[in-house]
Amino acid sequence: MKNLLFSSILIFICFSACSKKDEAKPDELDYYPTSKNSQWKYVWELTSNNEVNLENAKSQALGDTIVDGKQYAMIGDPSMLQPYFPLLVRKENGKYYQRGEIYGKYGAEELFLQDNLPVGSTWIIQDTPDIKTVNTIVSKDETRMIGGQEYKHTLEVKRESFIYIPNKNEYILDYTDARIYAKGVGLVEWSTDQRRIALKEYQIQ
Repeated sequence: MKNLLFSSILIFICFSACSKKDEAKPDELDYYPTSKNSQWKYVWELTSNNEVNLENAKSQALGDTIVDGKQYAMIGDPSMLQPYFPLLVRKENGKYYQRGEIYGKYGAEELFLQDNLPVGSTWIIQDTPDIKTVNTIVSKDETRMIGGQEYKHTLEVKRESFIYIPNKNEYILDYTDARIYAKGVGLVEWSTDQRRIALKEYQIQ
């Protein structure tokens, strides 16, 4: 679960906002655009022993592919050595799905974002019989300053991962992160109490 989370975050993408709704492309109206050859760069902050280490992460829309009869956009770093499994992303009616690599093959599809739900809405992903992730819409349509840049119409999702403890017959919280998306831009920030990724720059094709 955590490996998929980190690999997915590192190759999340963003896109530009539209100027006119009635002339906008579909990608420019959602929260996770996938137009081919667009590129995004992030600053990855790792906090350890009260020190902050900065690393750069980048992603690119590599084109489309068909997996299990469904069309996905491939999102990844073209400089990665082969064999390489880019993140697969597809969108349908306000729902955003992804598939990542697990043990040398693509795992099950995961519903990681829904932009058609009101604030406070939740949905659950049952990752395994013993692990589940609860997603909650924390805010919508807010303006945020991130990395010195203003983003409008943002959407924040809190993700809480729970592990089932058999002898207690209950789930306990294992991991929490927050993800902020901007309409027409994509992921602009991902954070935990020790790590943070912020959008640095992007180029739209």
